[in-house]
Amino acid sequence: PEVTIRALTRVAVAFTLMQQLGAVAAIGQTPAATTPARLSLAEAREGIVAATKRWDQARLALDTAALSRALLPEFSAVMSPMNADSRLARAEFLAAILTPPAGPRLTRFDSSILTVIRTPTGFETVVQEKLEFTGQNSAGADTRQYALWVTRDGWRQVDGEWRLASSVAIGMQGWNAPTRPPFADW
Repeated sequence: PEVTIRALTRVAVAFTLMQQLGAVAAIGQTPAATTPARLSLAEAREGIVAATKRWDQARLALDTAALSRALLPEFSAVMSPMNADSRLARAEFLAAILTPPAGPRLTRFDSSILTVIRTPTGFETVVQEKLEFTGQNSAGADTRQYALWVTRDGWRQVDGEWRLASSVAIGMQGWNAPTRPPFADW
């Protein structure tokens, strides 16, 4: 029995190392989702930037099908950088972003990929998101609100499509007109 336990331990250690190197698929993952080692960071960035542009357009259009397609089944999001318990499952996240609040309307959603790193199961990005909302106050005057979010997003390429596995808000700030965000491109 001792020899068998040692042999099994060696196999388990070897399997774990190979999995961390991307050579073995994790249980429950499709082979297409476990190929980050085959892509260069430049190739990953190019694909993720294109997927992010489609995401931005879908957010503005409230395109349920496109937004749903972009998220993996196990997707989750943490929306509050101050509260890790604010985790939303995929369905809750979709409901939150597809239900426009009363009042101002989302008129700008621009994302920029700042960093891309390889992980054992895909890629992780740090993303800057610029949002603008326009509307009218109770007196009928035009209003404008601005929001800057910084998120850490997990991405996987599945069957040739880049899809989001997770999103964690790591910072956010908002401004109300006439105050504008202190950035040259805003």
